[in-house]
Amino acid sequence: MFKYLFIDIDGTLTNFQKEISKPVLQAIEKMEQKGMQIIFCSGRSNDYLIDLTNRYHCGRYLISSNGTMIYDKDGEKNLYFQKMPYDVIKSIFKYAEKRRIGLIFNGEMCRYGNIFLKKKNLNKYKIIEVIEDLRDVLISQIVISTDDIKKIEKMSEDIKLFNNCQIAYMSDMINDTHSKNYSCDIINIDNDKGMAIRNFLKMMNASREECVAIGDSINDISMFDSVALKIAMGNACDELKEKADFITKTNDEDGVKYALDYIDDN
Repeated sequence: MFKYLFIDIDGTLTNFQKEISKPVLQAIEKMEQKGMQIIFCSGRSNDYLIDLTNRYHCGRYLISSNGTMIYDKDGEKNLYFQKMPYDVIKSIFKYAEKRRIGLIFNGEMCRYGNIFLKKKNLNKYKIIEVIEDLRDVLISQIVISTDDIKKIEKMSEDIKLFNNCQIAYMSDMINDTHSKNYSCDIINIDNDKGMAIRNFLKMMNASREECVAIGDSINDISMFDSVALKIAMGNACDELKEKADFITKTNDEDGVKYALDYIDDN
């Protein structure tokens, strides 16, 4: 039996109401009772994953911000953190400030935001008015957040000109044309979910042959490259489905439950 399951959150573990269904939770509990370690692996921030997993009473290890942080909830400590250089953070902050674009900065245990985020979201973050306030703060990921599709398209193109950073994930702006908000995740150039998985396995003295990954999006491809069994959601992008060993049902059809049943039978 496989020992480690790396599972994405949005579009995978949670349904389109951002909830984990009861059948999925029961399937996770069953696999944990059999000795499988469930590791949540997401582009979301660490504090978001802590809140989510505490609410549903599941998960010990969390891989957040597209693989830039590994956190042990039981030990209440970071096992790995990939800090973004301050000069990169400053350059992106200044770029967004000039164009009045919202930014979110993922830290160790909280998120920071600039003043151009939507007003209704400001209470979710510690607001930063001047970039110097982040000089000594550990930041692993920057998220562009705006309802202006033209601004995010332009900024995502310009980010490629910045040194030492990359786009880990971007909203599907072709198919999600009715979205009220678009986002783009920016991390260090040599980091992704796959690298985090490999670092985690070194810490656990484990091998990829003991691992499974379940995902739905383009930023889950690196996860697939680091495990033995690859499972794509029914709602996954075509690129991920092409790499999958098994395609389960969609996230609104309890696809993770059926994926875990498949794992249990193999």
